[in-house]
Amino acid sequence: MDDIRIKFTLPHHPKFKKLKMIIGDGAFEHLARLWISAAQNNPKGNLAELDDMDIAIYAGWEGDPLKFVNALKSCKFIADNGNGLEIQDWREHQPFAYYSQERSEIAKKNISKRWKKEGTVKGSNTDSIQTVYQADTPSPIPTPIPTPKDSPKKKGIIFSEDSDEFKLSNLLLTNIITNKPKFKLPDLQKWCVPIGRAMRLDNRTEDELRKVINWCQQDNFWSNNILSTAKLREQFDQLWGKMTQPPKKKALNPDQDPGFPVYENKF
Repeated sequence: MDDIRIKFTLPHHPKFKKLKMIIGDGAFEHLARLWISAAQNNPKGNLAELDDMDIAIYAGWEGDPLKFVNALKSCKFIADNGNGLEIQDWREHQPFAYYSQERSEIAKKNISKRWKKEGTVKGSNTDSIQTVYQADTPSPIPTPIPTPKDSPKKKGIIFSEDSDEFKLSNLLLTNIITNKPKFKLPDLQKWCVPIGRAMRLDNRTEDELRKVINWCQQDNFWSNNILSTAKLREQFDQLWGKMTQPPKKKALNPDQDPGFPVYENKF
């Protein structure tokens, strides 16, 4: 993990203001450092294995550890879930960190699948690893090895975790899982393809796609219909129109006083 999310509204939240009154002006720094350390070392936000001093070290707090932990508890930044302390609402506010282990497992499975398609492993020794074409060649192998008539399939593009395509695909997935915890994990490499086409062929910007993803997954109707990047690309124009249209004005109740001024008839 190399980043976390912090909302612009945090400094104005009553919880944060209360924490600042208790521990002083360094509240923002200590809270941010606590979250960063948790994302790196405890991605599920579970602090059960840490004592008060460990939590203080995570946050860079050099005062009384008990005072710091009690302040976090009283301001509801951490809470006891019955099995120990955890960061409050961590999965909701830090989904990228929370699902980092699951993303790693998906990446490993994808690499394994790709290797199985491209080659066959014979034994555990690296010298015995042969390509599919070499494995099918009768022994002894003539020199030079004949070129197969059917060339292997073109290798697909591998999207790195730092690419916009991967980050946007993962953003959609984390939003979906937040709404539907039992959602079947997809192949994120395949999800990157429609995102790449949306950016390259449809001229969608990274910022536009990110805004639409966040908006549609907060909408009761669209969150149940946009469950893949392919569907996101297909419905983008409609989603953008819905997202950017001004809110409808409420119709006036005919029985409701419209509040017009009443002028006295002096004639």
